[in-house]
Amino acid sequence: MHGPIPALATWGWAVPFYAVTLVILLRPSWLAWAEFDLPGWVRRCGALALTLTPIFLYWILRALGDNLADAFAAVAGQKLVTRGPYRYIRHPLYALEFVFLLSLAAATANWIILAFASSGIIVISLVVIPHEEEYLRARFRNAYETYRQRTGRLTPKMRSKGKPAYPLPVRALTTTAARSRRHAP
Repeated sequence: MHGPIPALATWGWAVPFYAVTLVILLRPSWLAWAEFDLPGWVRRCGALALTLTPIFLYWILRALGDNLADAFAAVAGQKLVTRGPYRYIRHPLYALEFVFLLSLAAATANWIILAFASSGIIVISLVVIPHEEEYLRARFRNAYETYRQRTGRLTPKMRSKGKPAYPLPVRALTTTAARSRRHAP
């Protein structure tokens, strides 16, 4: 993905967002005026989701392997990644970013974080992802088009009757567990 537009859109949003987040973490009283009421269970769910994001980030980064590059830079010898979470969705890193942003907004119950989270999701959805998909289409041509048809952008693609177009690992695990119970002595 090349060009100044996605980079400016991302960094123009990310730098102030993480600065405000640091202020909330280090000096919560400075932004207490921006807090809003949320049920405790919603805030706890947000905090729990935040603690799980590093696990998913590790899975995503491991799947990317040598294809991981600085923001908006191409990698020499880049390959189309279709393993790990990329087997199910085309942009798991952005999907995880959305979960992170919404979880942080829920955990902090802060209007400023919620506003930044919402604007970040809009910028990534409307500017960054379309630019990246355009680059990937040009770079990988038919292979990317086939991959795009098989996978969802940010969530697994569903076939008719609510079944995933590509089997999810949870289903495989439950099927395997049921089979092993049937064949147990």
